[in-house]
Amino acid sequence: MSTLELAVYPLDVARRKTLWLATRSALLTRVLGRRDSRVALLATLQIGVLFVLAVAAPVALFFVGPALFGVAHLAADARYLVLRRRIPRGLIAVSVLAAVTIVSLRALSVAHVIRGPVDLWEVIVGTAWTMAALAFAAPASRSVLRVAGAVAVVALLAGLALTHVRTATLVLTHGHNLVAVGVWLVLYRRRRAWAAVPVLVLSVLAAVILTGAAPLSGATAFGTHLSLLGAGLAPGAPLETASRVAVLFVFLQGVHYGAWMGWIPQDDLRTEGTLTFRMTARALRADFGRVALALVILVAVGVALLSLFRVHEALTGYLTLARFHGWLELAMLAFLFVRRPPARV
Repeated sequence: MSTLELAVYPLDVARRKTLWLATRSALLTRVLGRRDSRVALLATLQIGVLFVLAVAAPVALFFVGPALFGVAHLAADARYLVLRRRIPRGLIAVSVLAAVTIVSLRALSVAHVIRGPVDLWEVIVGTAWTMAALAFAAPASRSVLRVAGAVAVVALLAGLALTHVRTATLVLTHGHNLVAVGVWLVLYRRRRAWAAVPVLVLSVLAAVILTGAAPLSGATAFGTHLSLLGAGLAPGAPLETASRVAVLFVFLQGVHYGAWMGWIPQDDLRTEGTLTFRMTARALRADFGRVALALVILVAVGVALLSLFRVHEALTGYLTLARFHGWLELAMLAFLFVRRPPARV
C-alpha cells in the first residue's frame, strides 16, 4: 500500500460508515445504487450548500475555496480533458508551452518584472493555442463543415477578444465557471434526464442571487470587503449590482470545483458503483505518474498552508498559476468538438 493510500485510509473508513447509514433507508438505497440518480443528488446537495455559503459568507468563500480546492480542481481539469482523452502528443506539447507562457507572463507581471499589456498577450497566446487545437483535430474530423465552422467561430471570437481585451478577459473569468457543467452534461452524462434536477436548481439559485431575492451577509473577511470584489468582477457597475455579480461568481466557482472534482469523476466510471478513496489514489497515480502527482500534492498543500498565514498572497499565487486553465478548457473543447466522436481511454 502506497503512502497516499495509507493517508486516505481513514476516509474509506468514514465512507463505509456513511454508506452503511445511508443504505438503511430503502429510498436512499435505490437512489444511491444508480449512478444517474446518485450523481444528480450529489450535485444538487453541493449546489444547495454552496448557495448558502455564498450568500452567507461570500468573501470568506472567495478566499477559502481556492485555498482548499483550487489546485486539486486544476489537476482534475487536466486529467479529464487531456490525460483521459486521446490527445496527440504534439498538441500536449503545444498546450504545455502555452500554459507555461501564460503563467509566466502573469507571474512576471505580478512581480513587476514586466510592465505591458499582459491581458492582450494572454489573449494572443490563448487564441493561438485554440487554433493549434483545431489544426490537430482537423485531419481526424469526419466533417469539413464542422472544421470550417469551428475555425470561423474561433476566428470571429478571437477578433472580438483582441479588439476588446478587457471585456474578453471578464467574459472568460465568469464564463469558465460554467464550462465544467457543460463538459459534464455533454461529455460525461450518458443519460441526461436526472441532470435536469441540479441544472434547474443551479439556474434558480443563480437567478435568486442576481435579482437580490437572497439577503447577503458576510460582506467582509480577511480585511477585504465585498465591494472590492465587485469592482474587480463587474467594473463600472452600480455597487449593488457589482456585489451581486461577485456573489454569483463565488457561487459558480464553487459549482465549478464540485463538477470537476465530484460529478465528472463519478460519471467517468464505467460501472454503477463508486470508487473507494484508495482506488482513487491508485487511479491518480496511474494517470499522472508518481512525480507529477507528488508535485500536484506538494503545490496543493503549499497553497493551503500559505493561506493560513498569508491568505492574500496565497490567493494571488493560486490565481497566477490557474490563469492557463480557462484557455486549456477552450482549446481542448475545440479539439474534441472537431474530432468526433470524442475518444476516451
